[in-house]
Amino acid sequence: MSSTTALGGVAAGVYAVKVRTAGEKTVADSLRTKGFDVMMPIVETRRQYSDRIKRAHLPLFPGYVFVRLGGIEIMPLVSTRGVSHLVKTGRDVEPLSPEDLTKIERLCDGVVGATLCEGLTVGQRVRIESGPLAVLTGVLSQAGESSRVVLSVNSIFQSVSVDVRDTKMSILSNDGEEGADDSPR
Repeated sequence: MSSTTALGGVAAGVYAVKVRTAGEKTVADSLRTKGFDVMMPIVETRRQYSDRIKRAHLPLFPGYVFVRLGGIEIMPLVSTRGVSHLVKTGRDVEPLSPEDLTKIERLCDGVVGATLCEGLTVGQRVRIESGPLAVLTGVLSQAGESSRVVLSVNSIFQSVSVDVRDTKMSILSNDGEEGADDSPR
């Protein structure tokens, strides 16, 4: 079933919008001036030059912005300079899943550094229990002093590795329930 209406609008929800890479900020600003509610997670990076270190704020998902639509006409969106298309699931334009939406919203709120809770090993599925990413699930990719969890946004086939030092986490079983260890036996 398609979420696109006959009038060119879409069902209410948040949609991933593919945009020109390196043009995410410009496109997001243009969409905001047209009245769209735009989300774009930003990450601060440090670039090493020969004489200095420069901080830059870059999109966490290059080539994508996320737009909340409520059954409105999408022509002003898709006709914006730099917008390629709304991301589709198969043939249909579909809003982000609730899980992906939660991840995007939390990532837009900012990611803070945080130490690993004991008993976790690389490769385990975990639920983050504290901090701005609380209740999100992912895979522990690095343990120890620089613990990291990979969060996947399945709607756009991208993942992001986040710093989770000093963050409380719990182990998830294979079926997504807490408590059981899902490492290979």
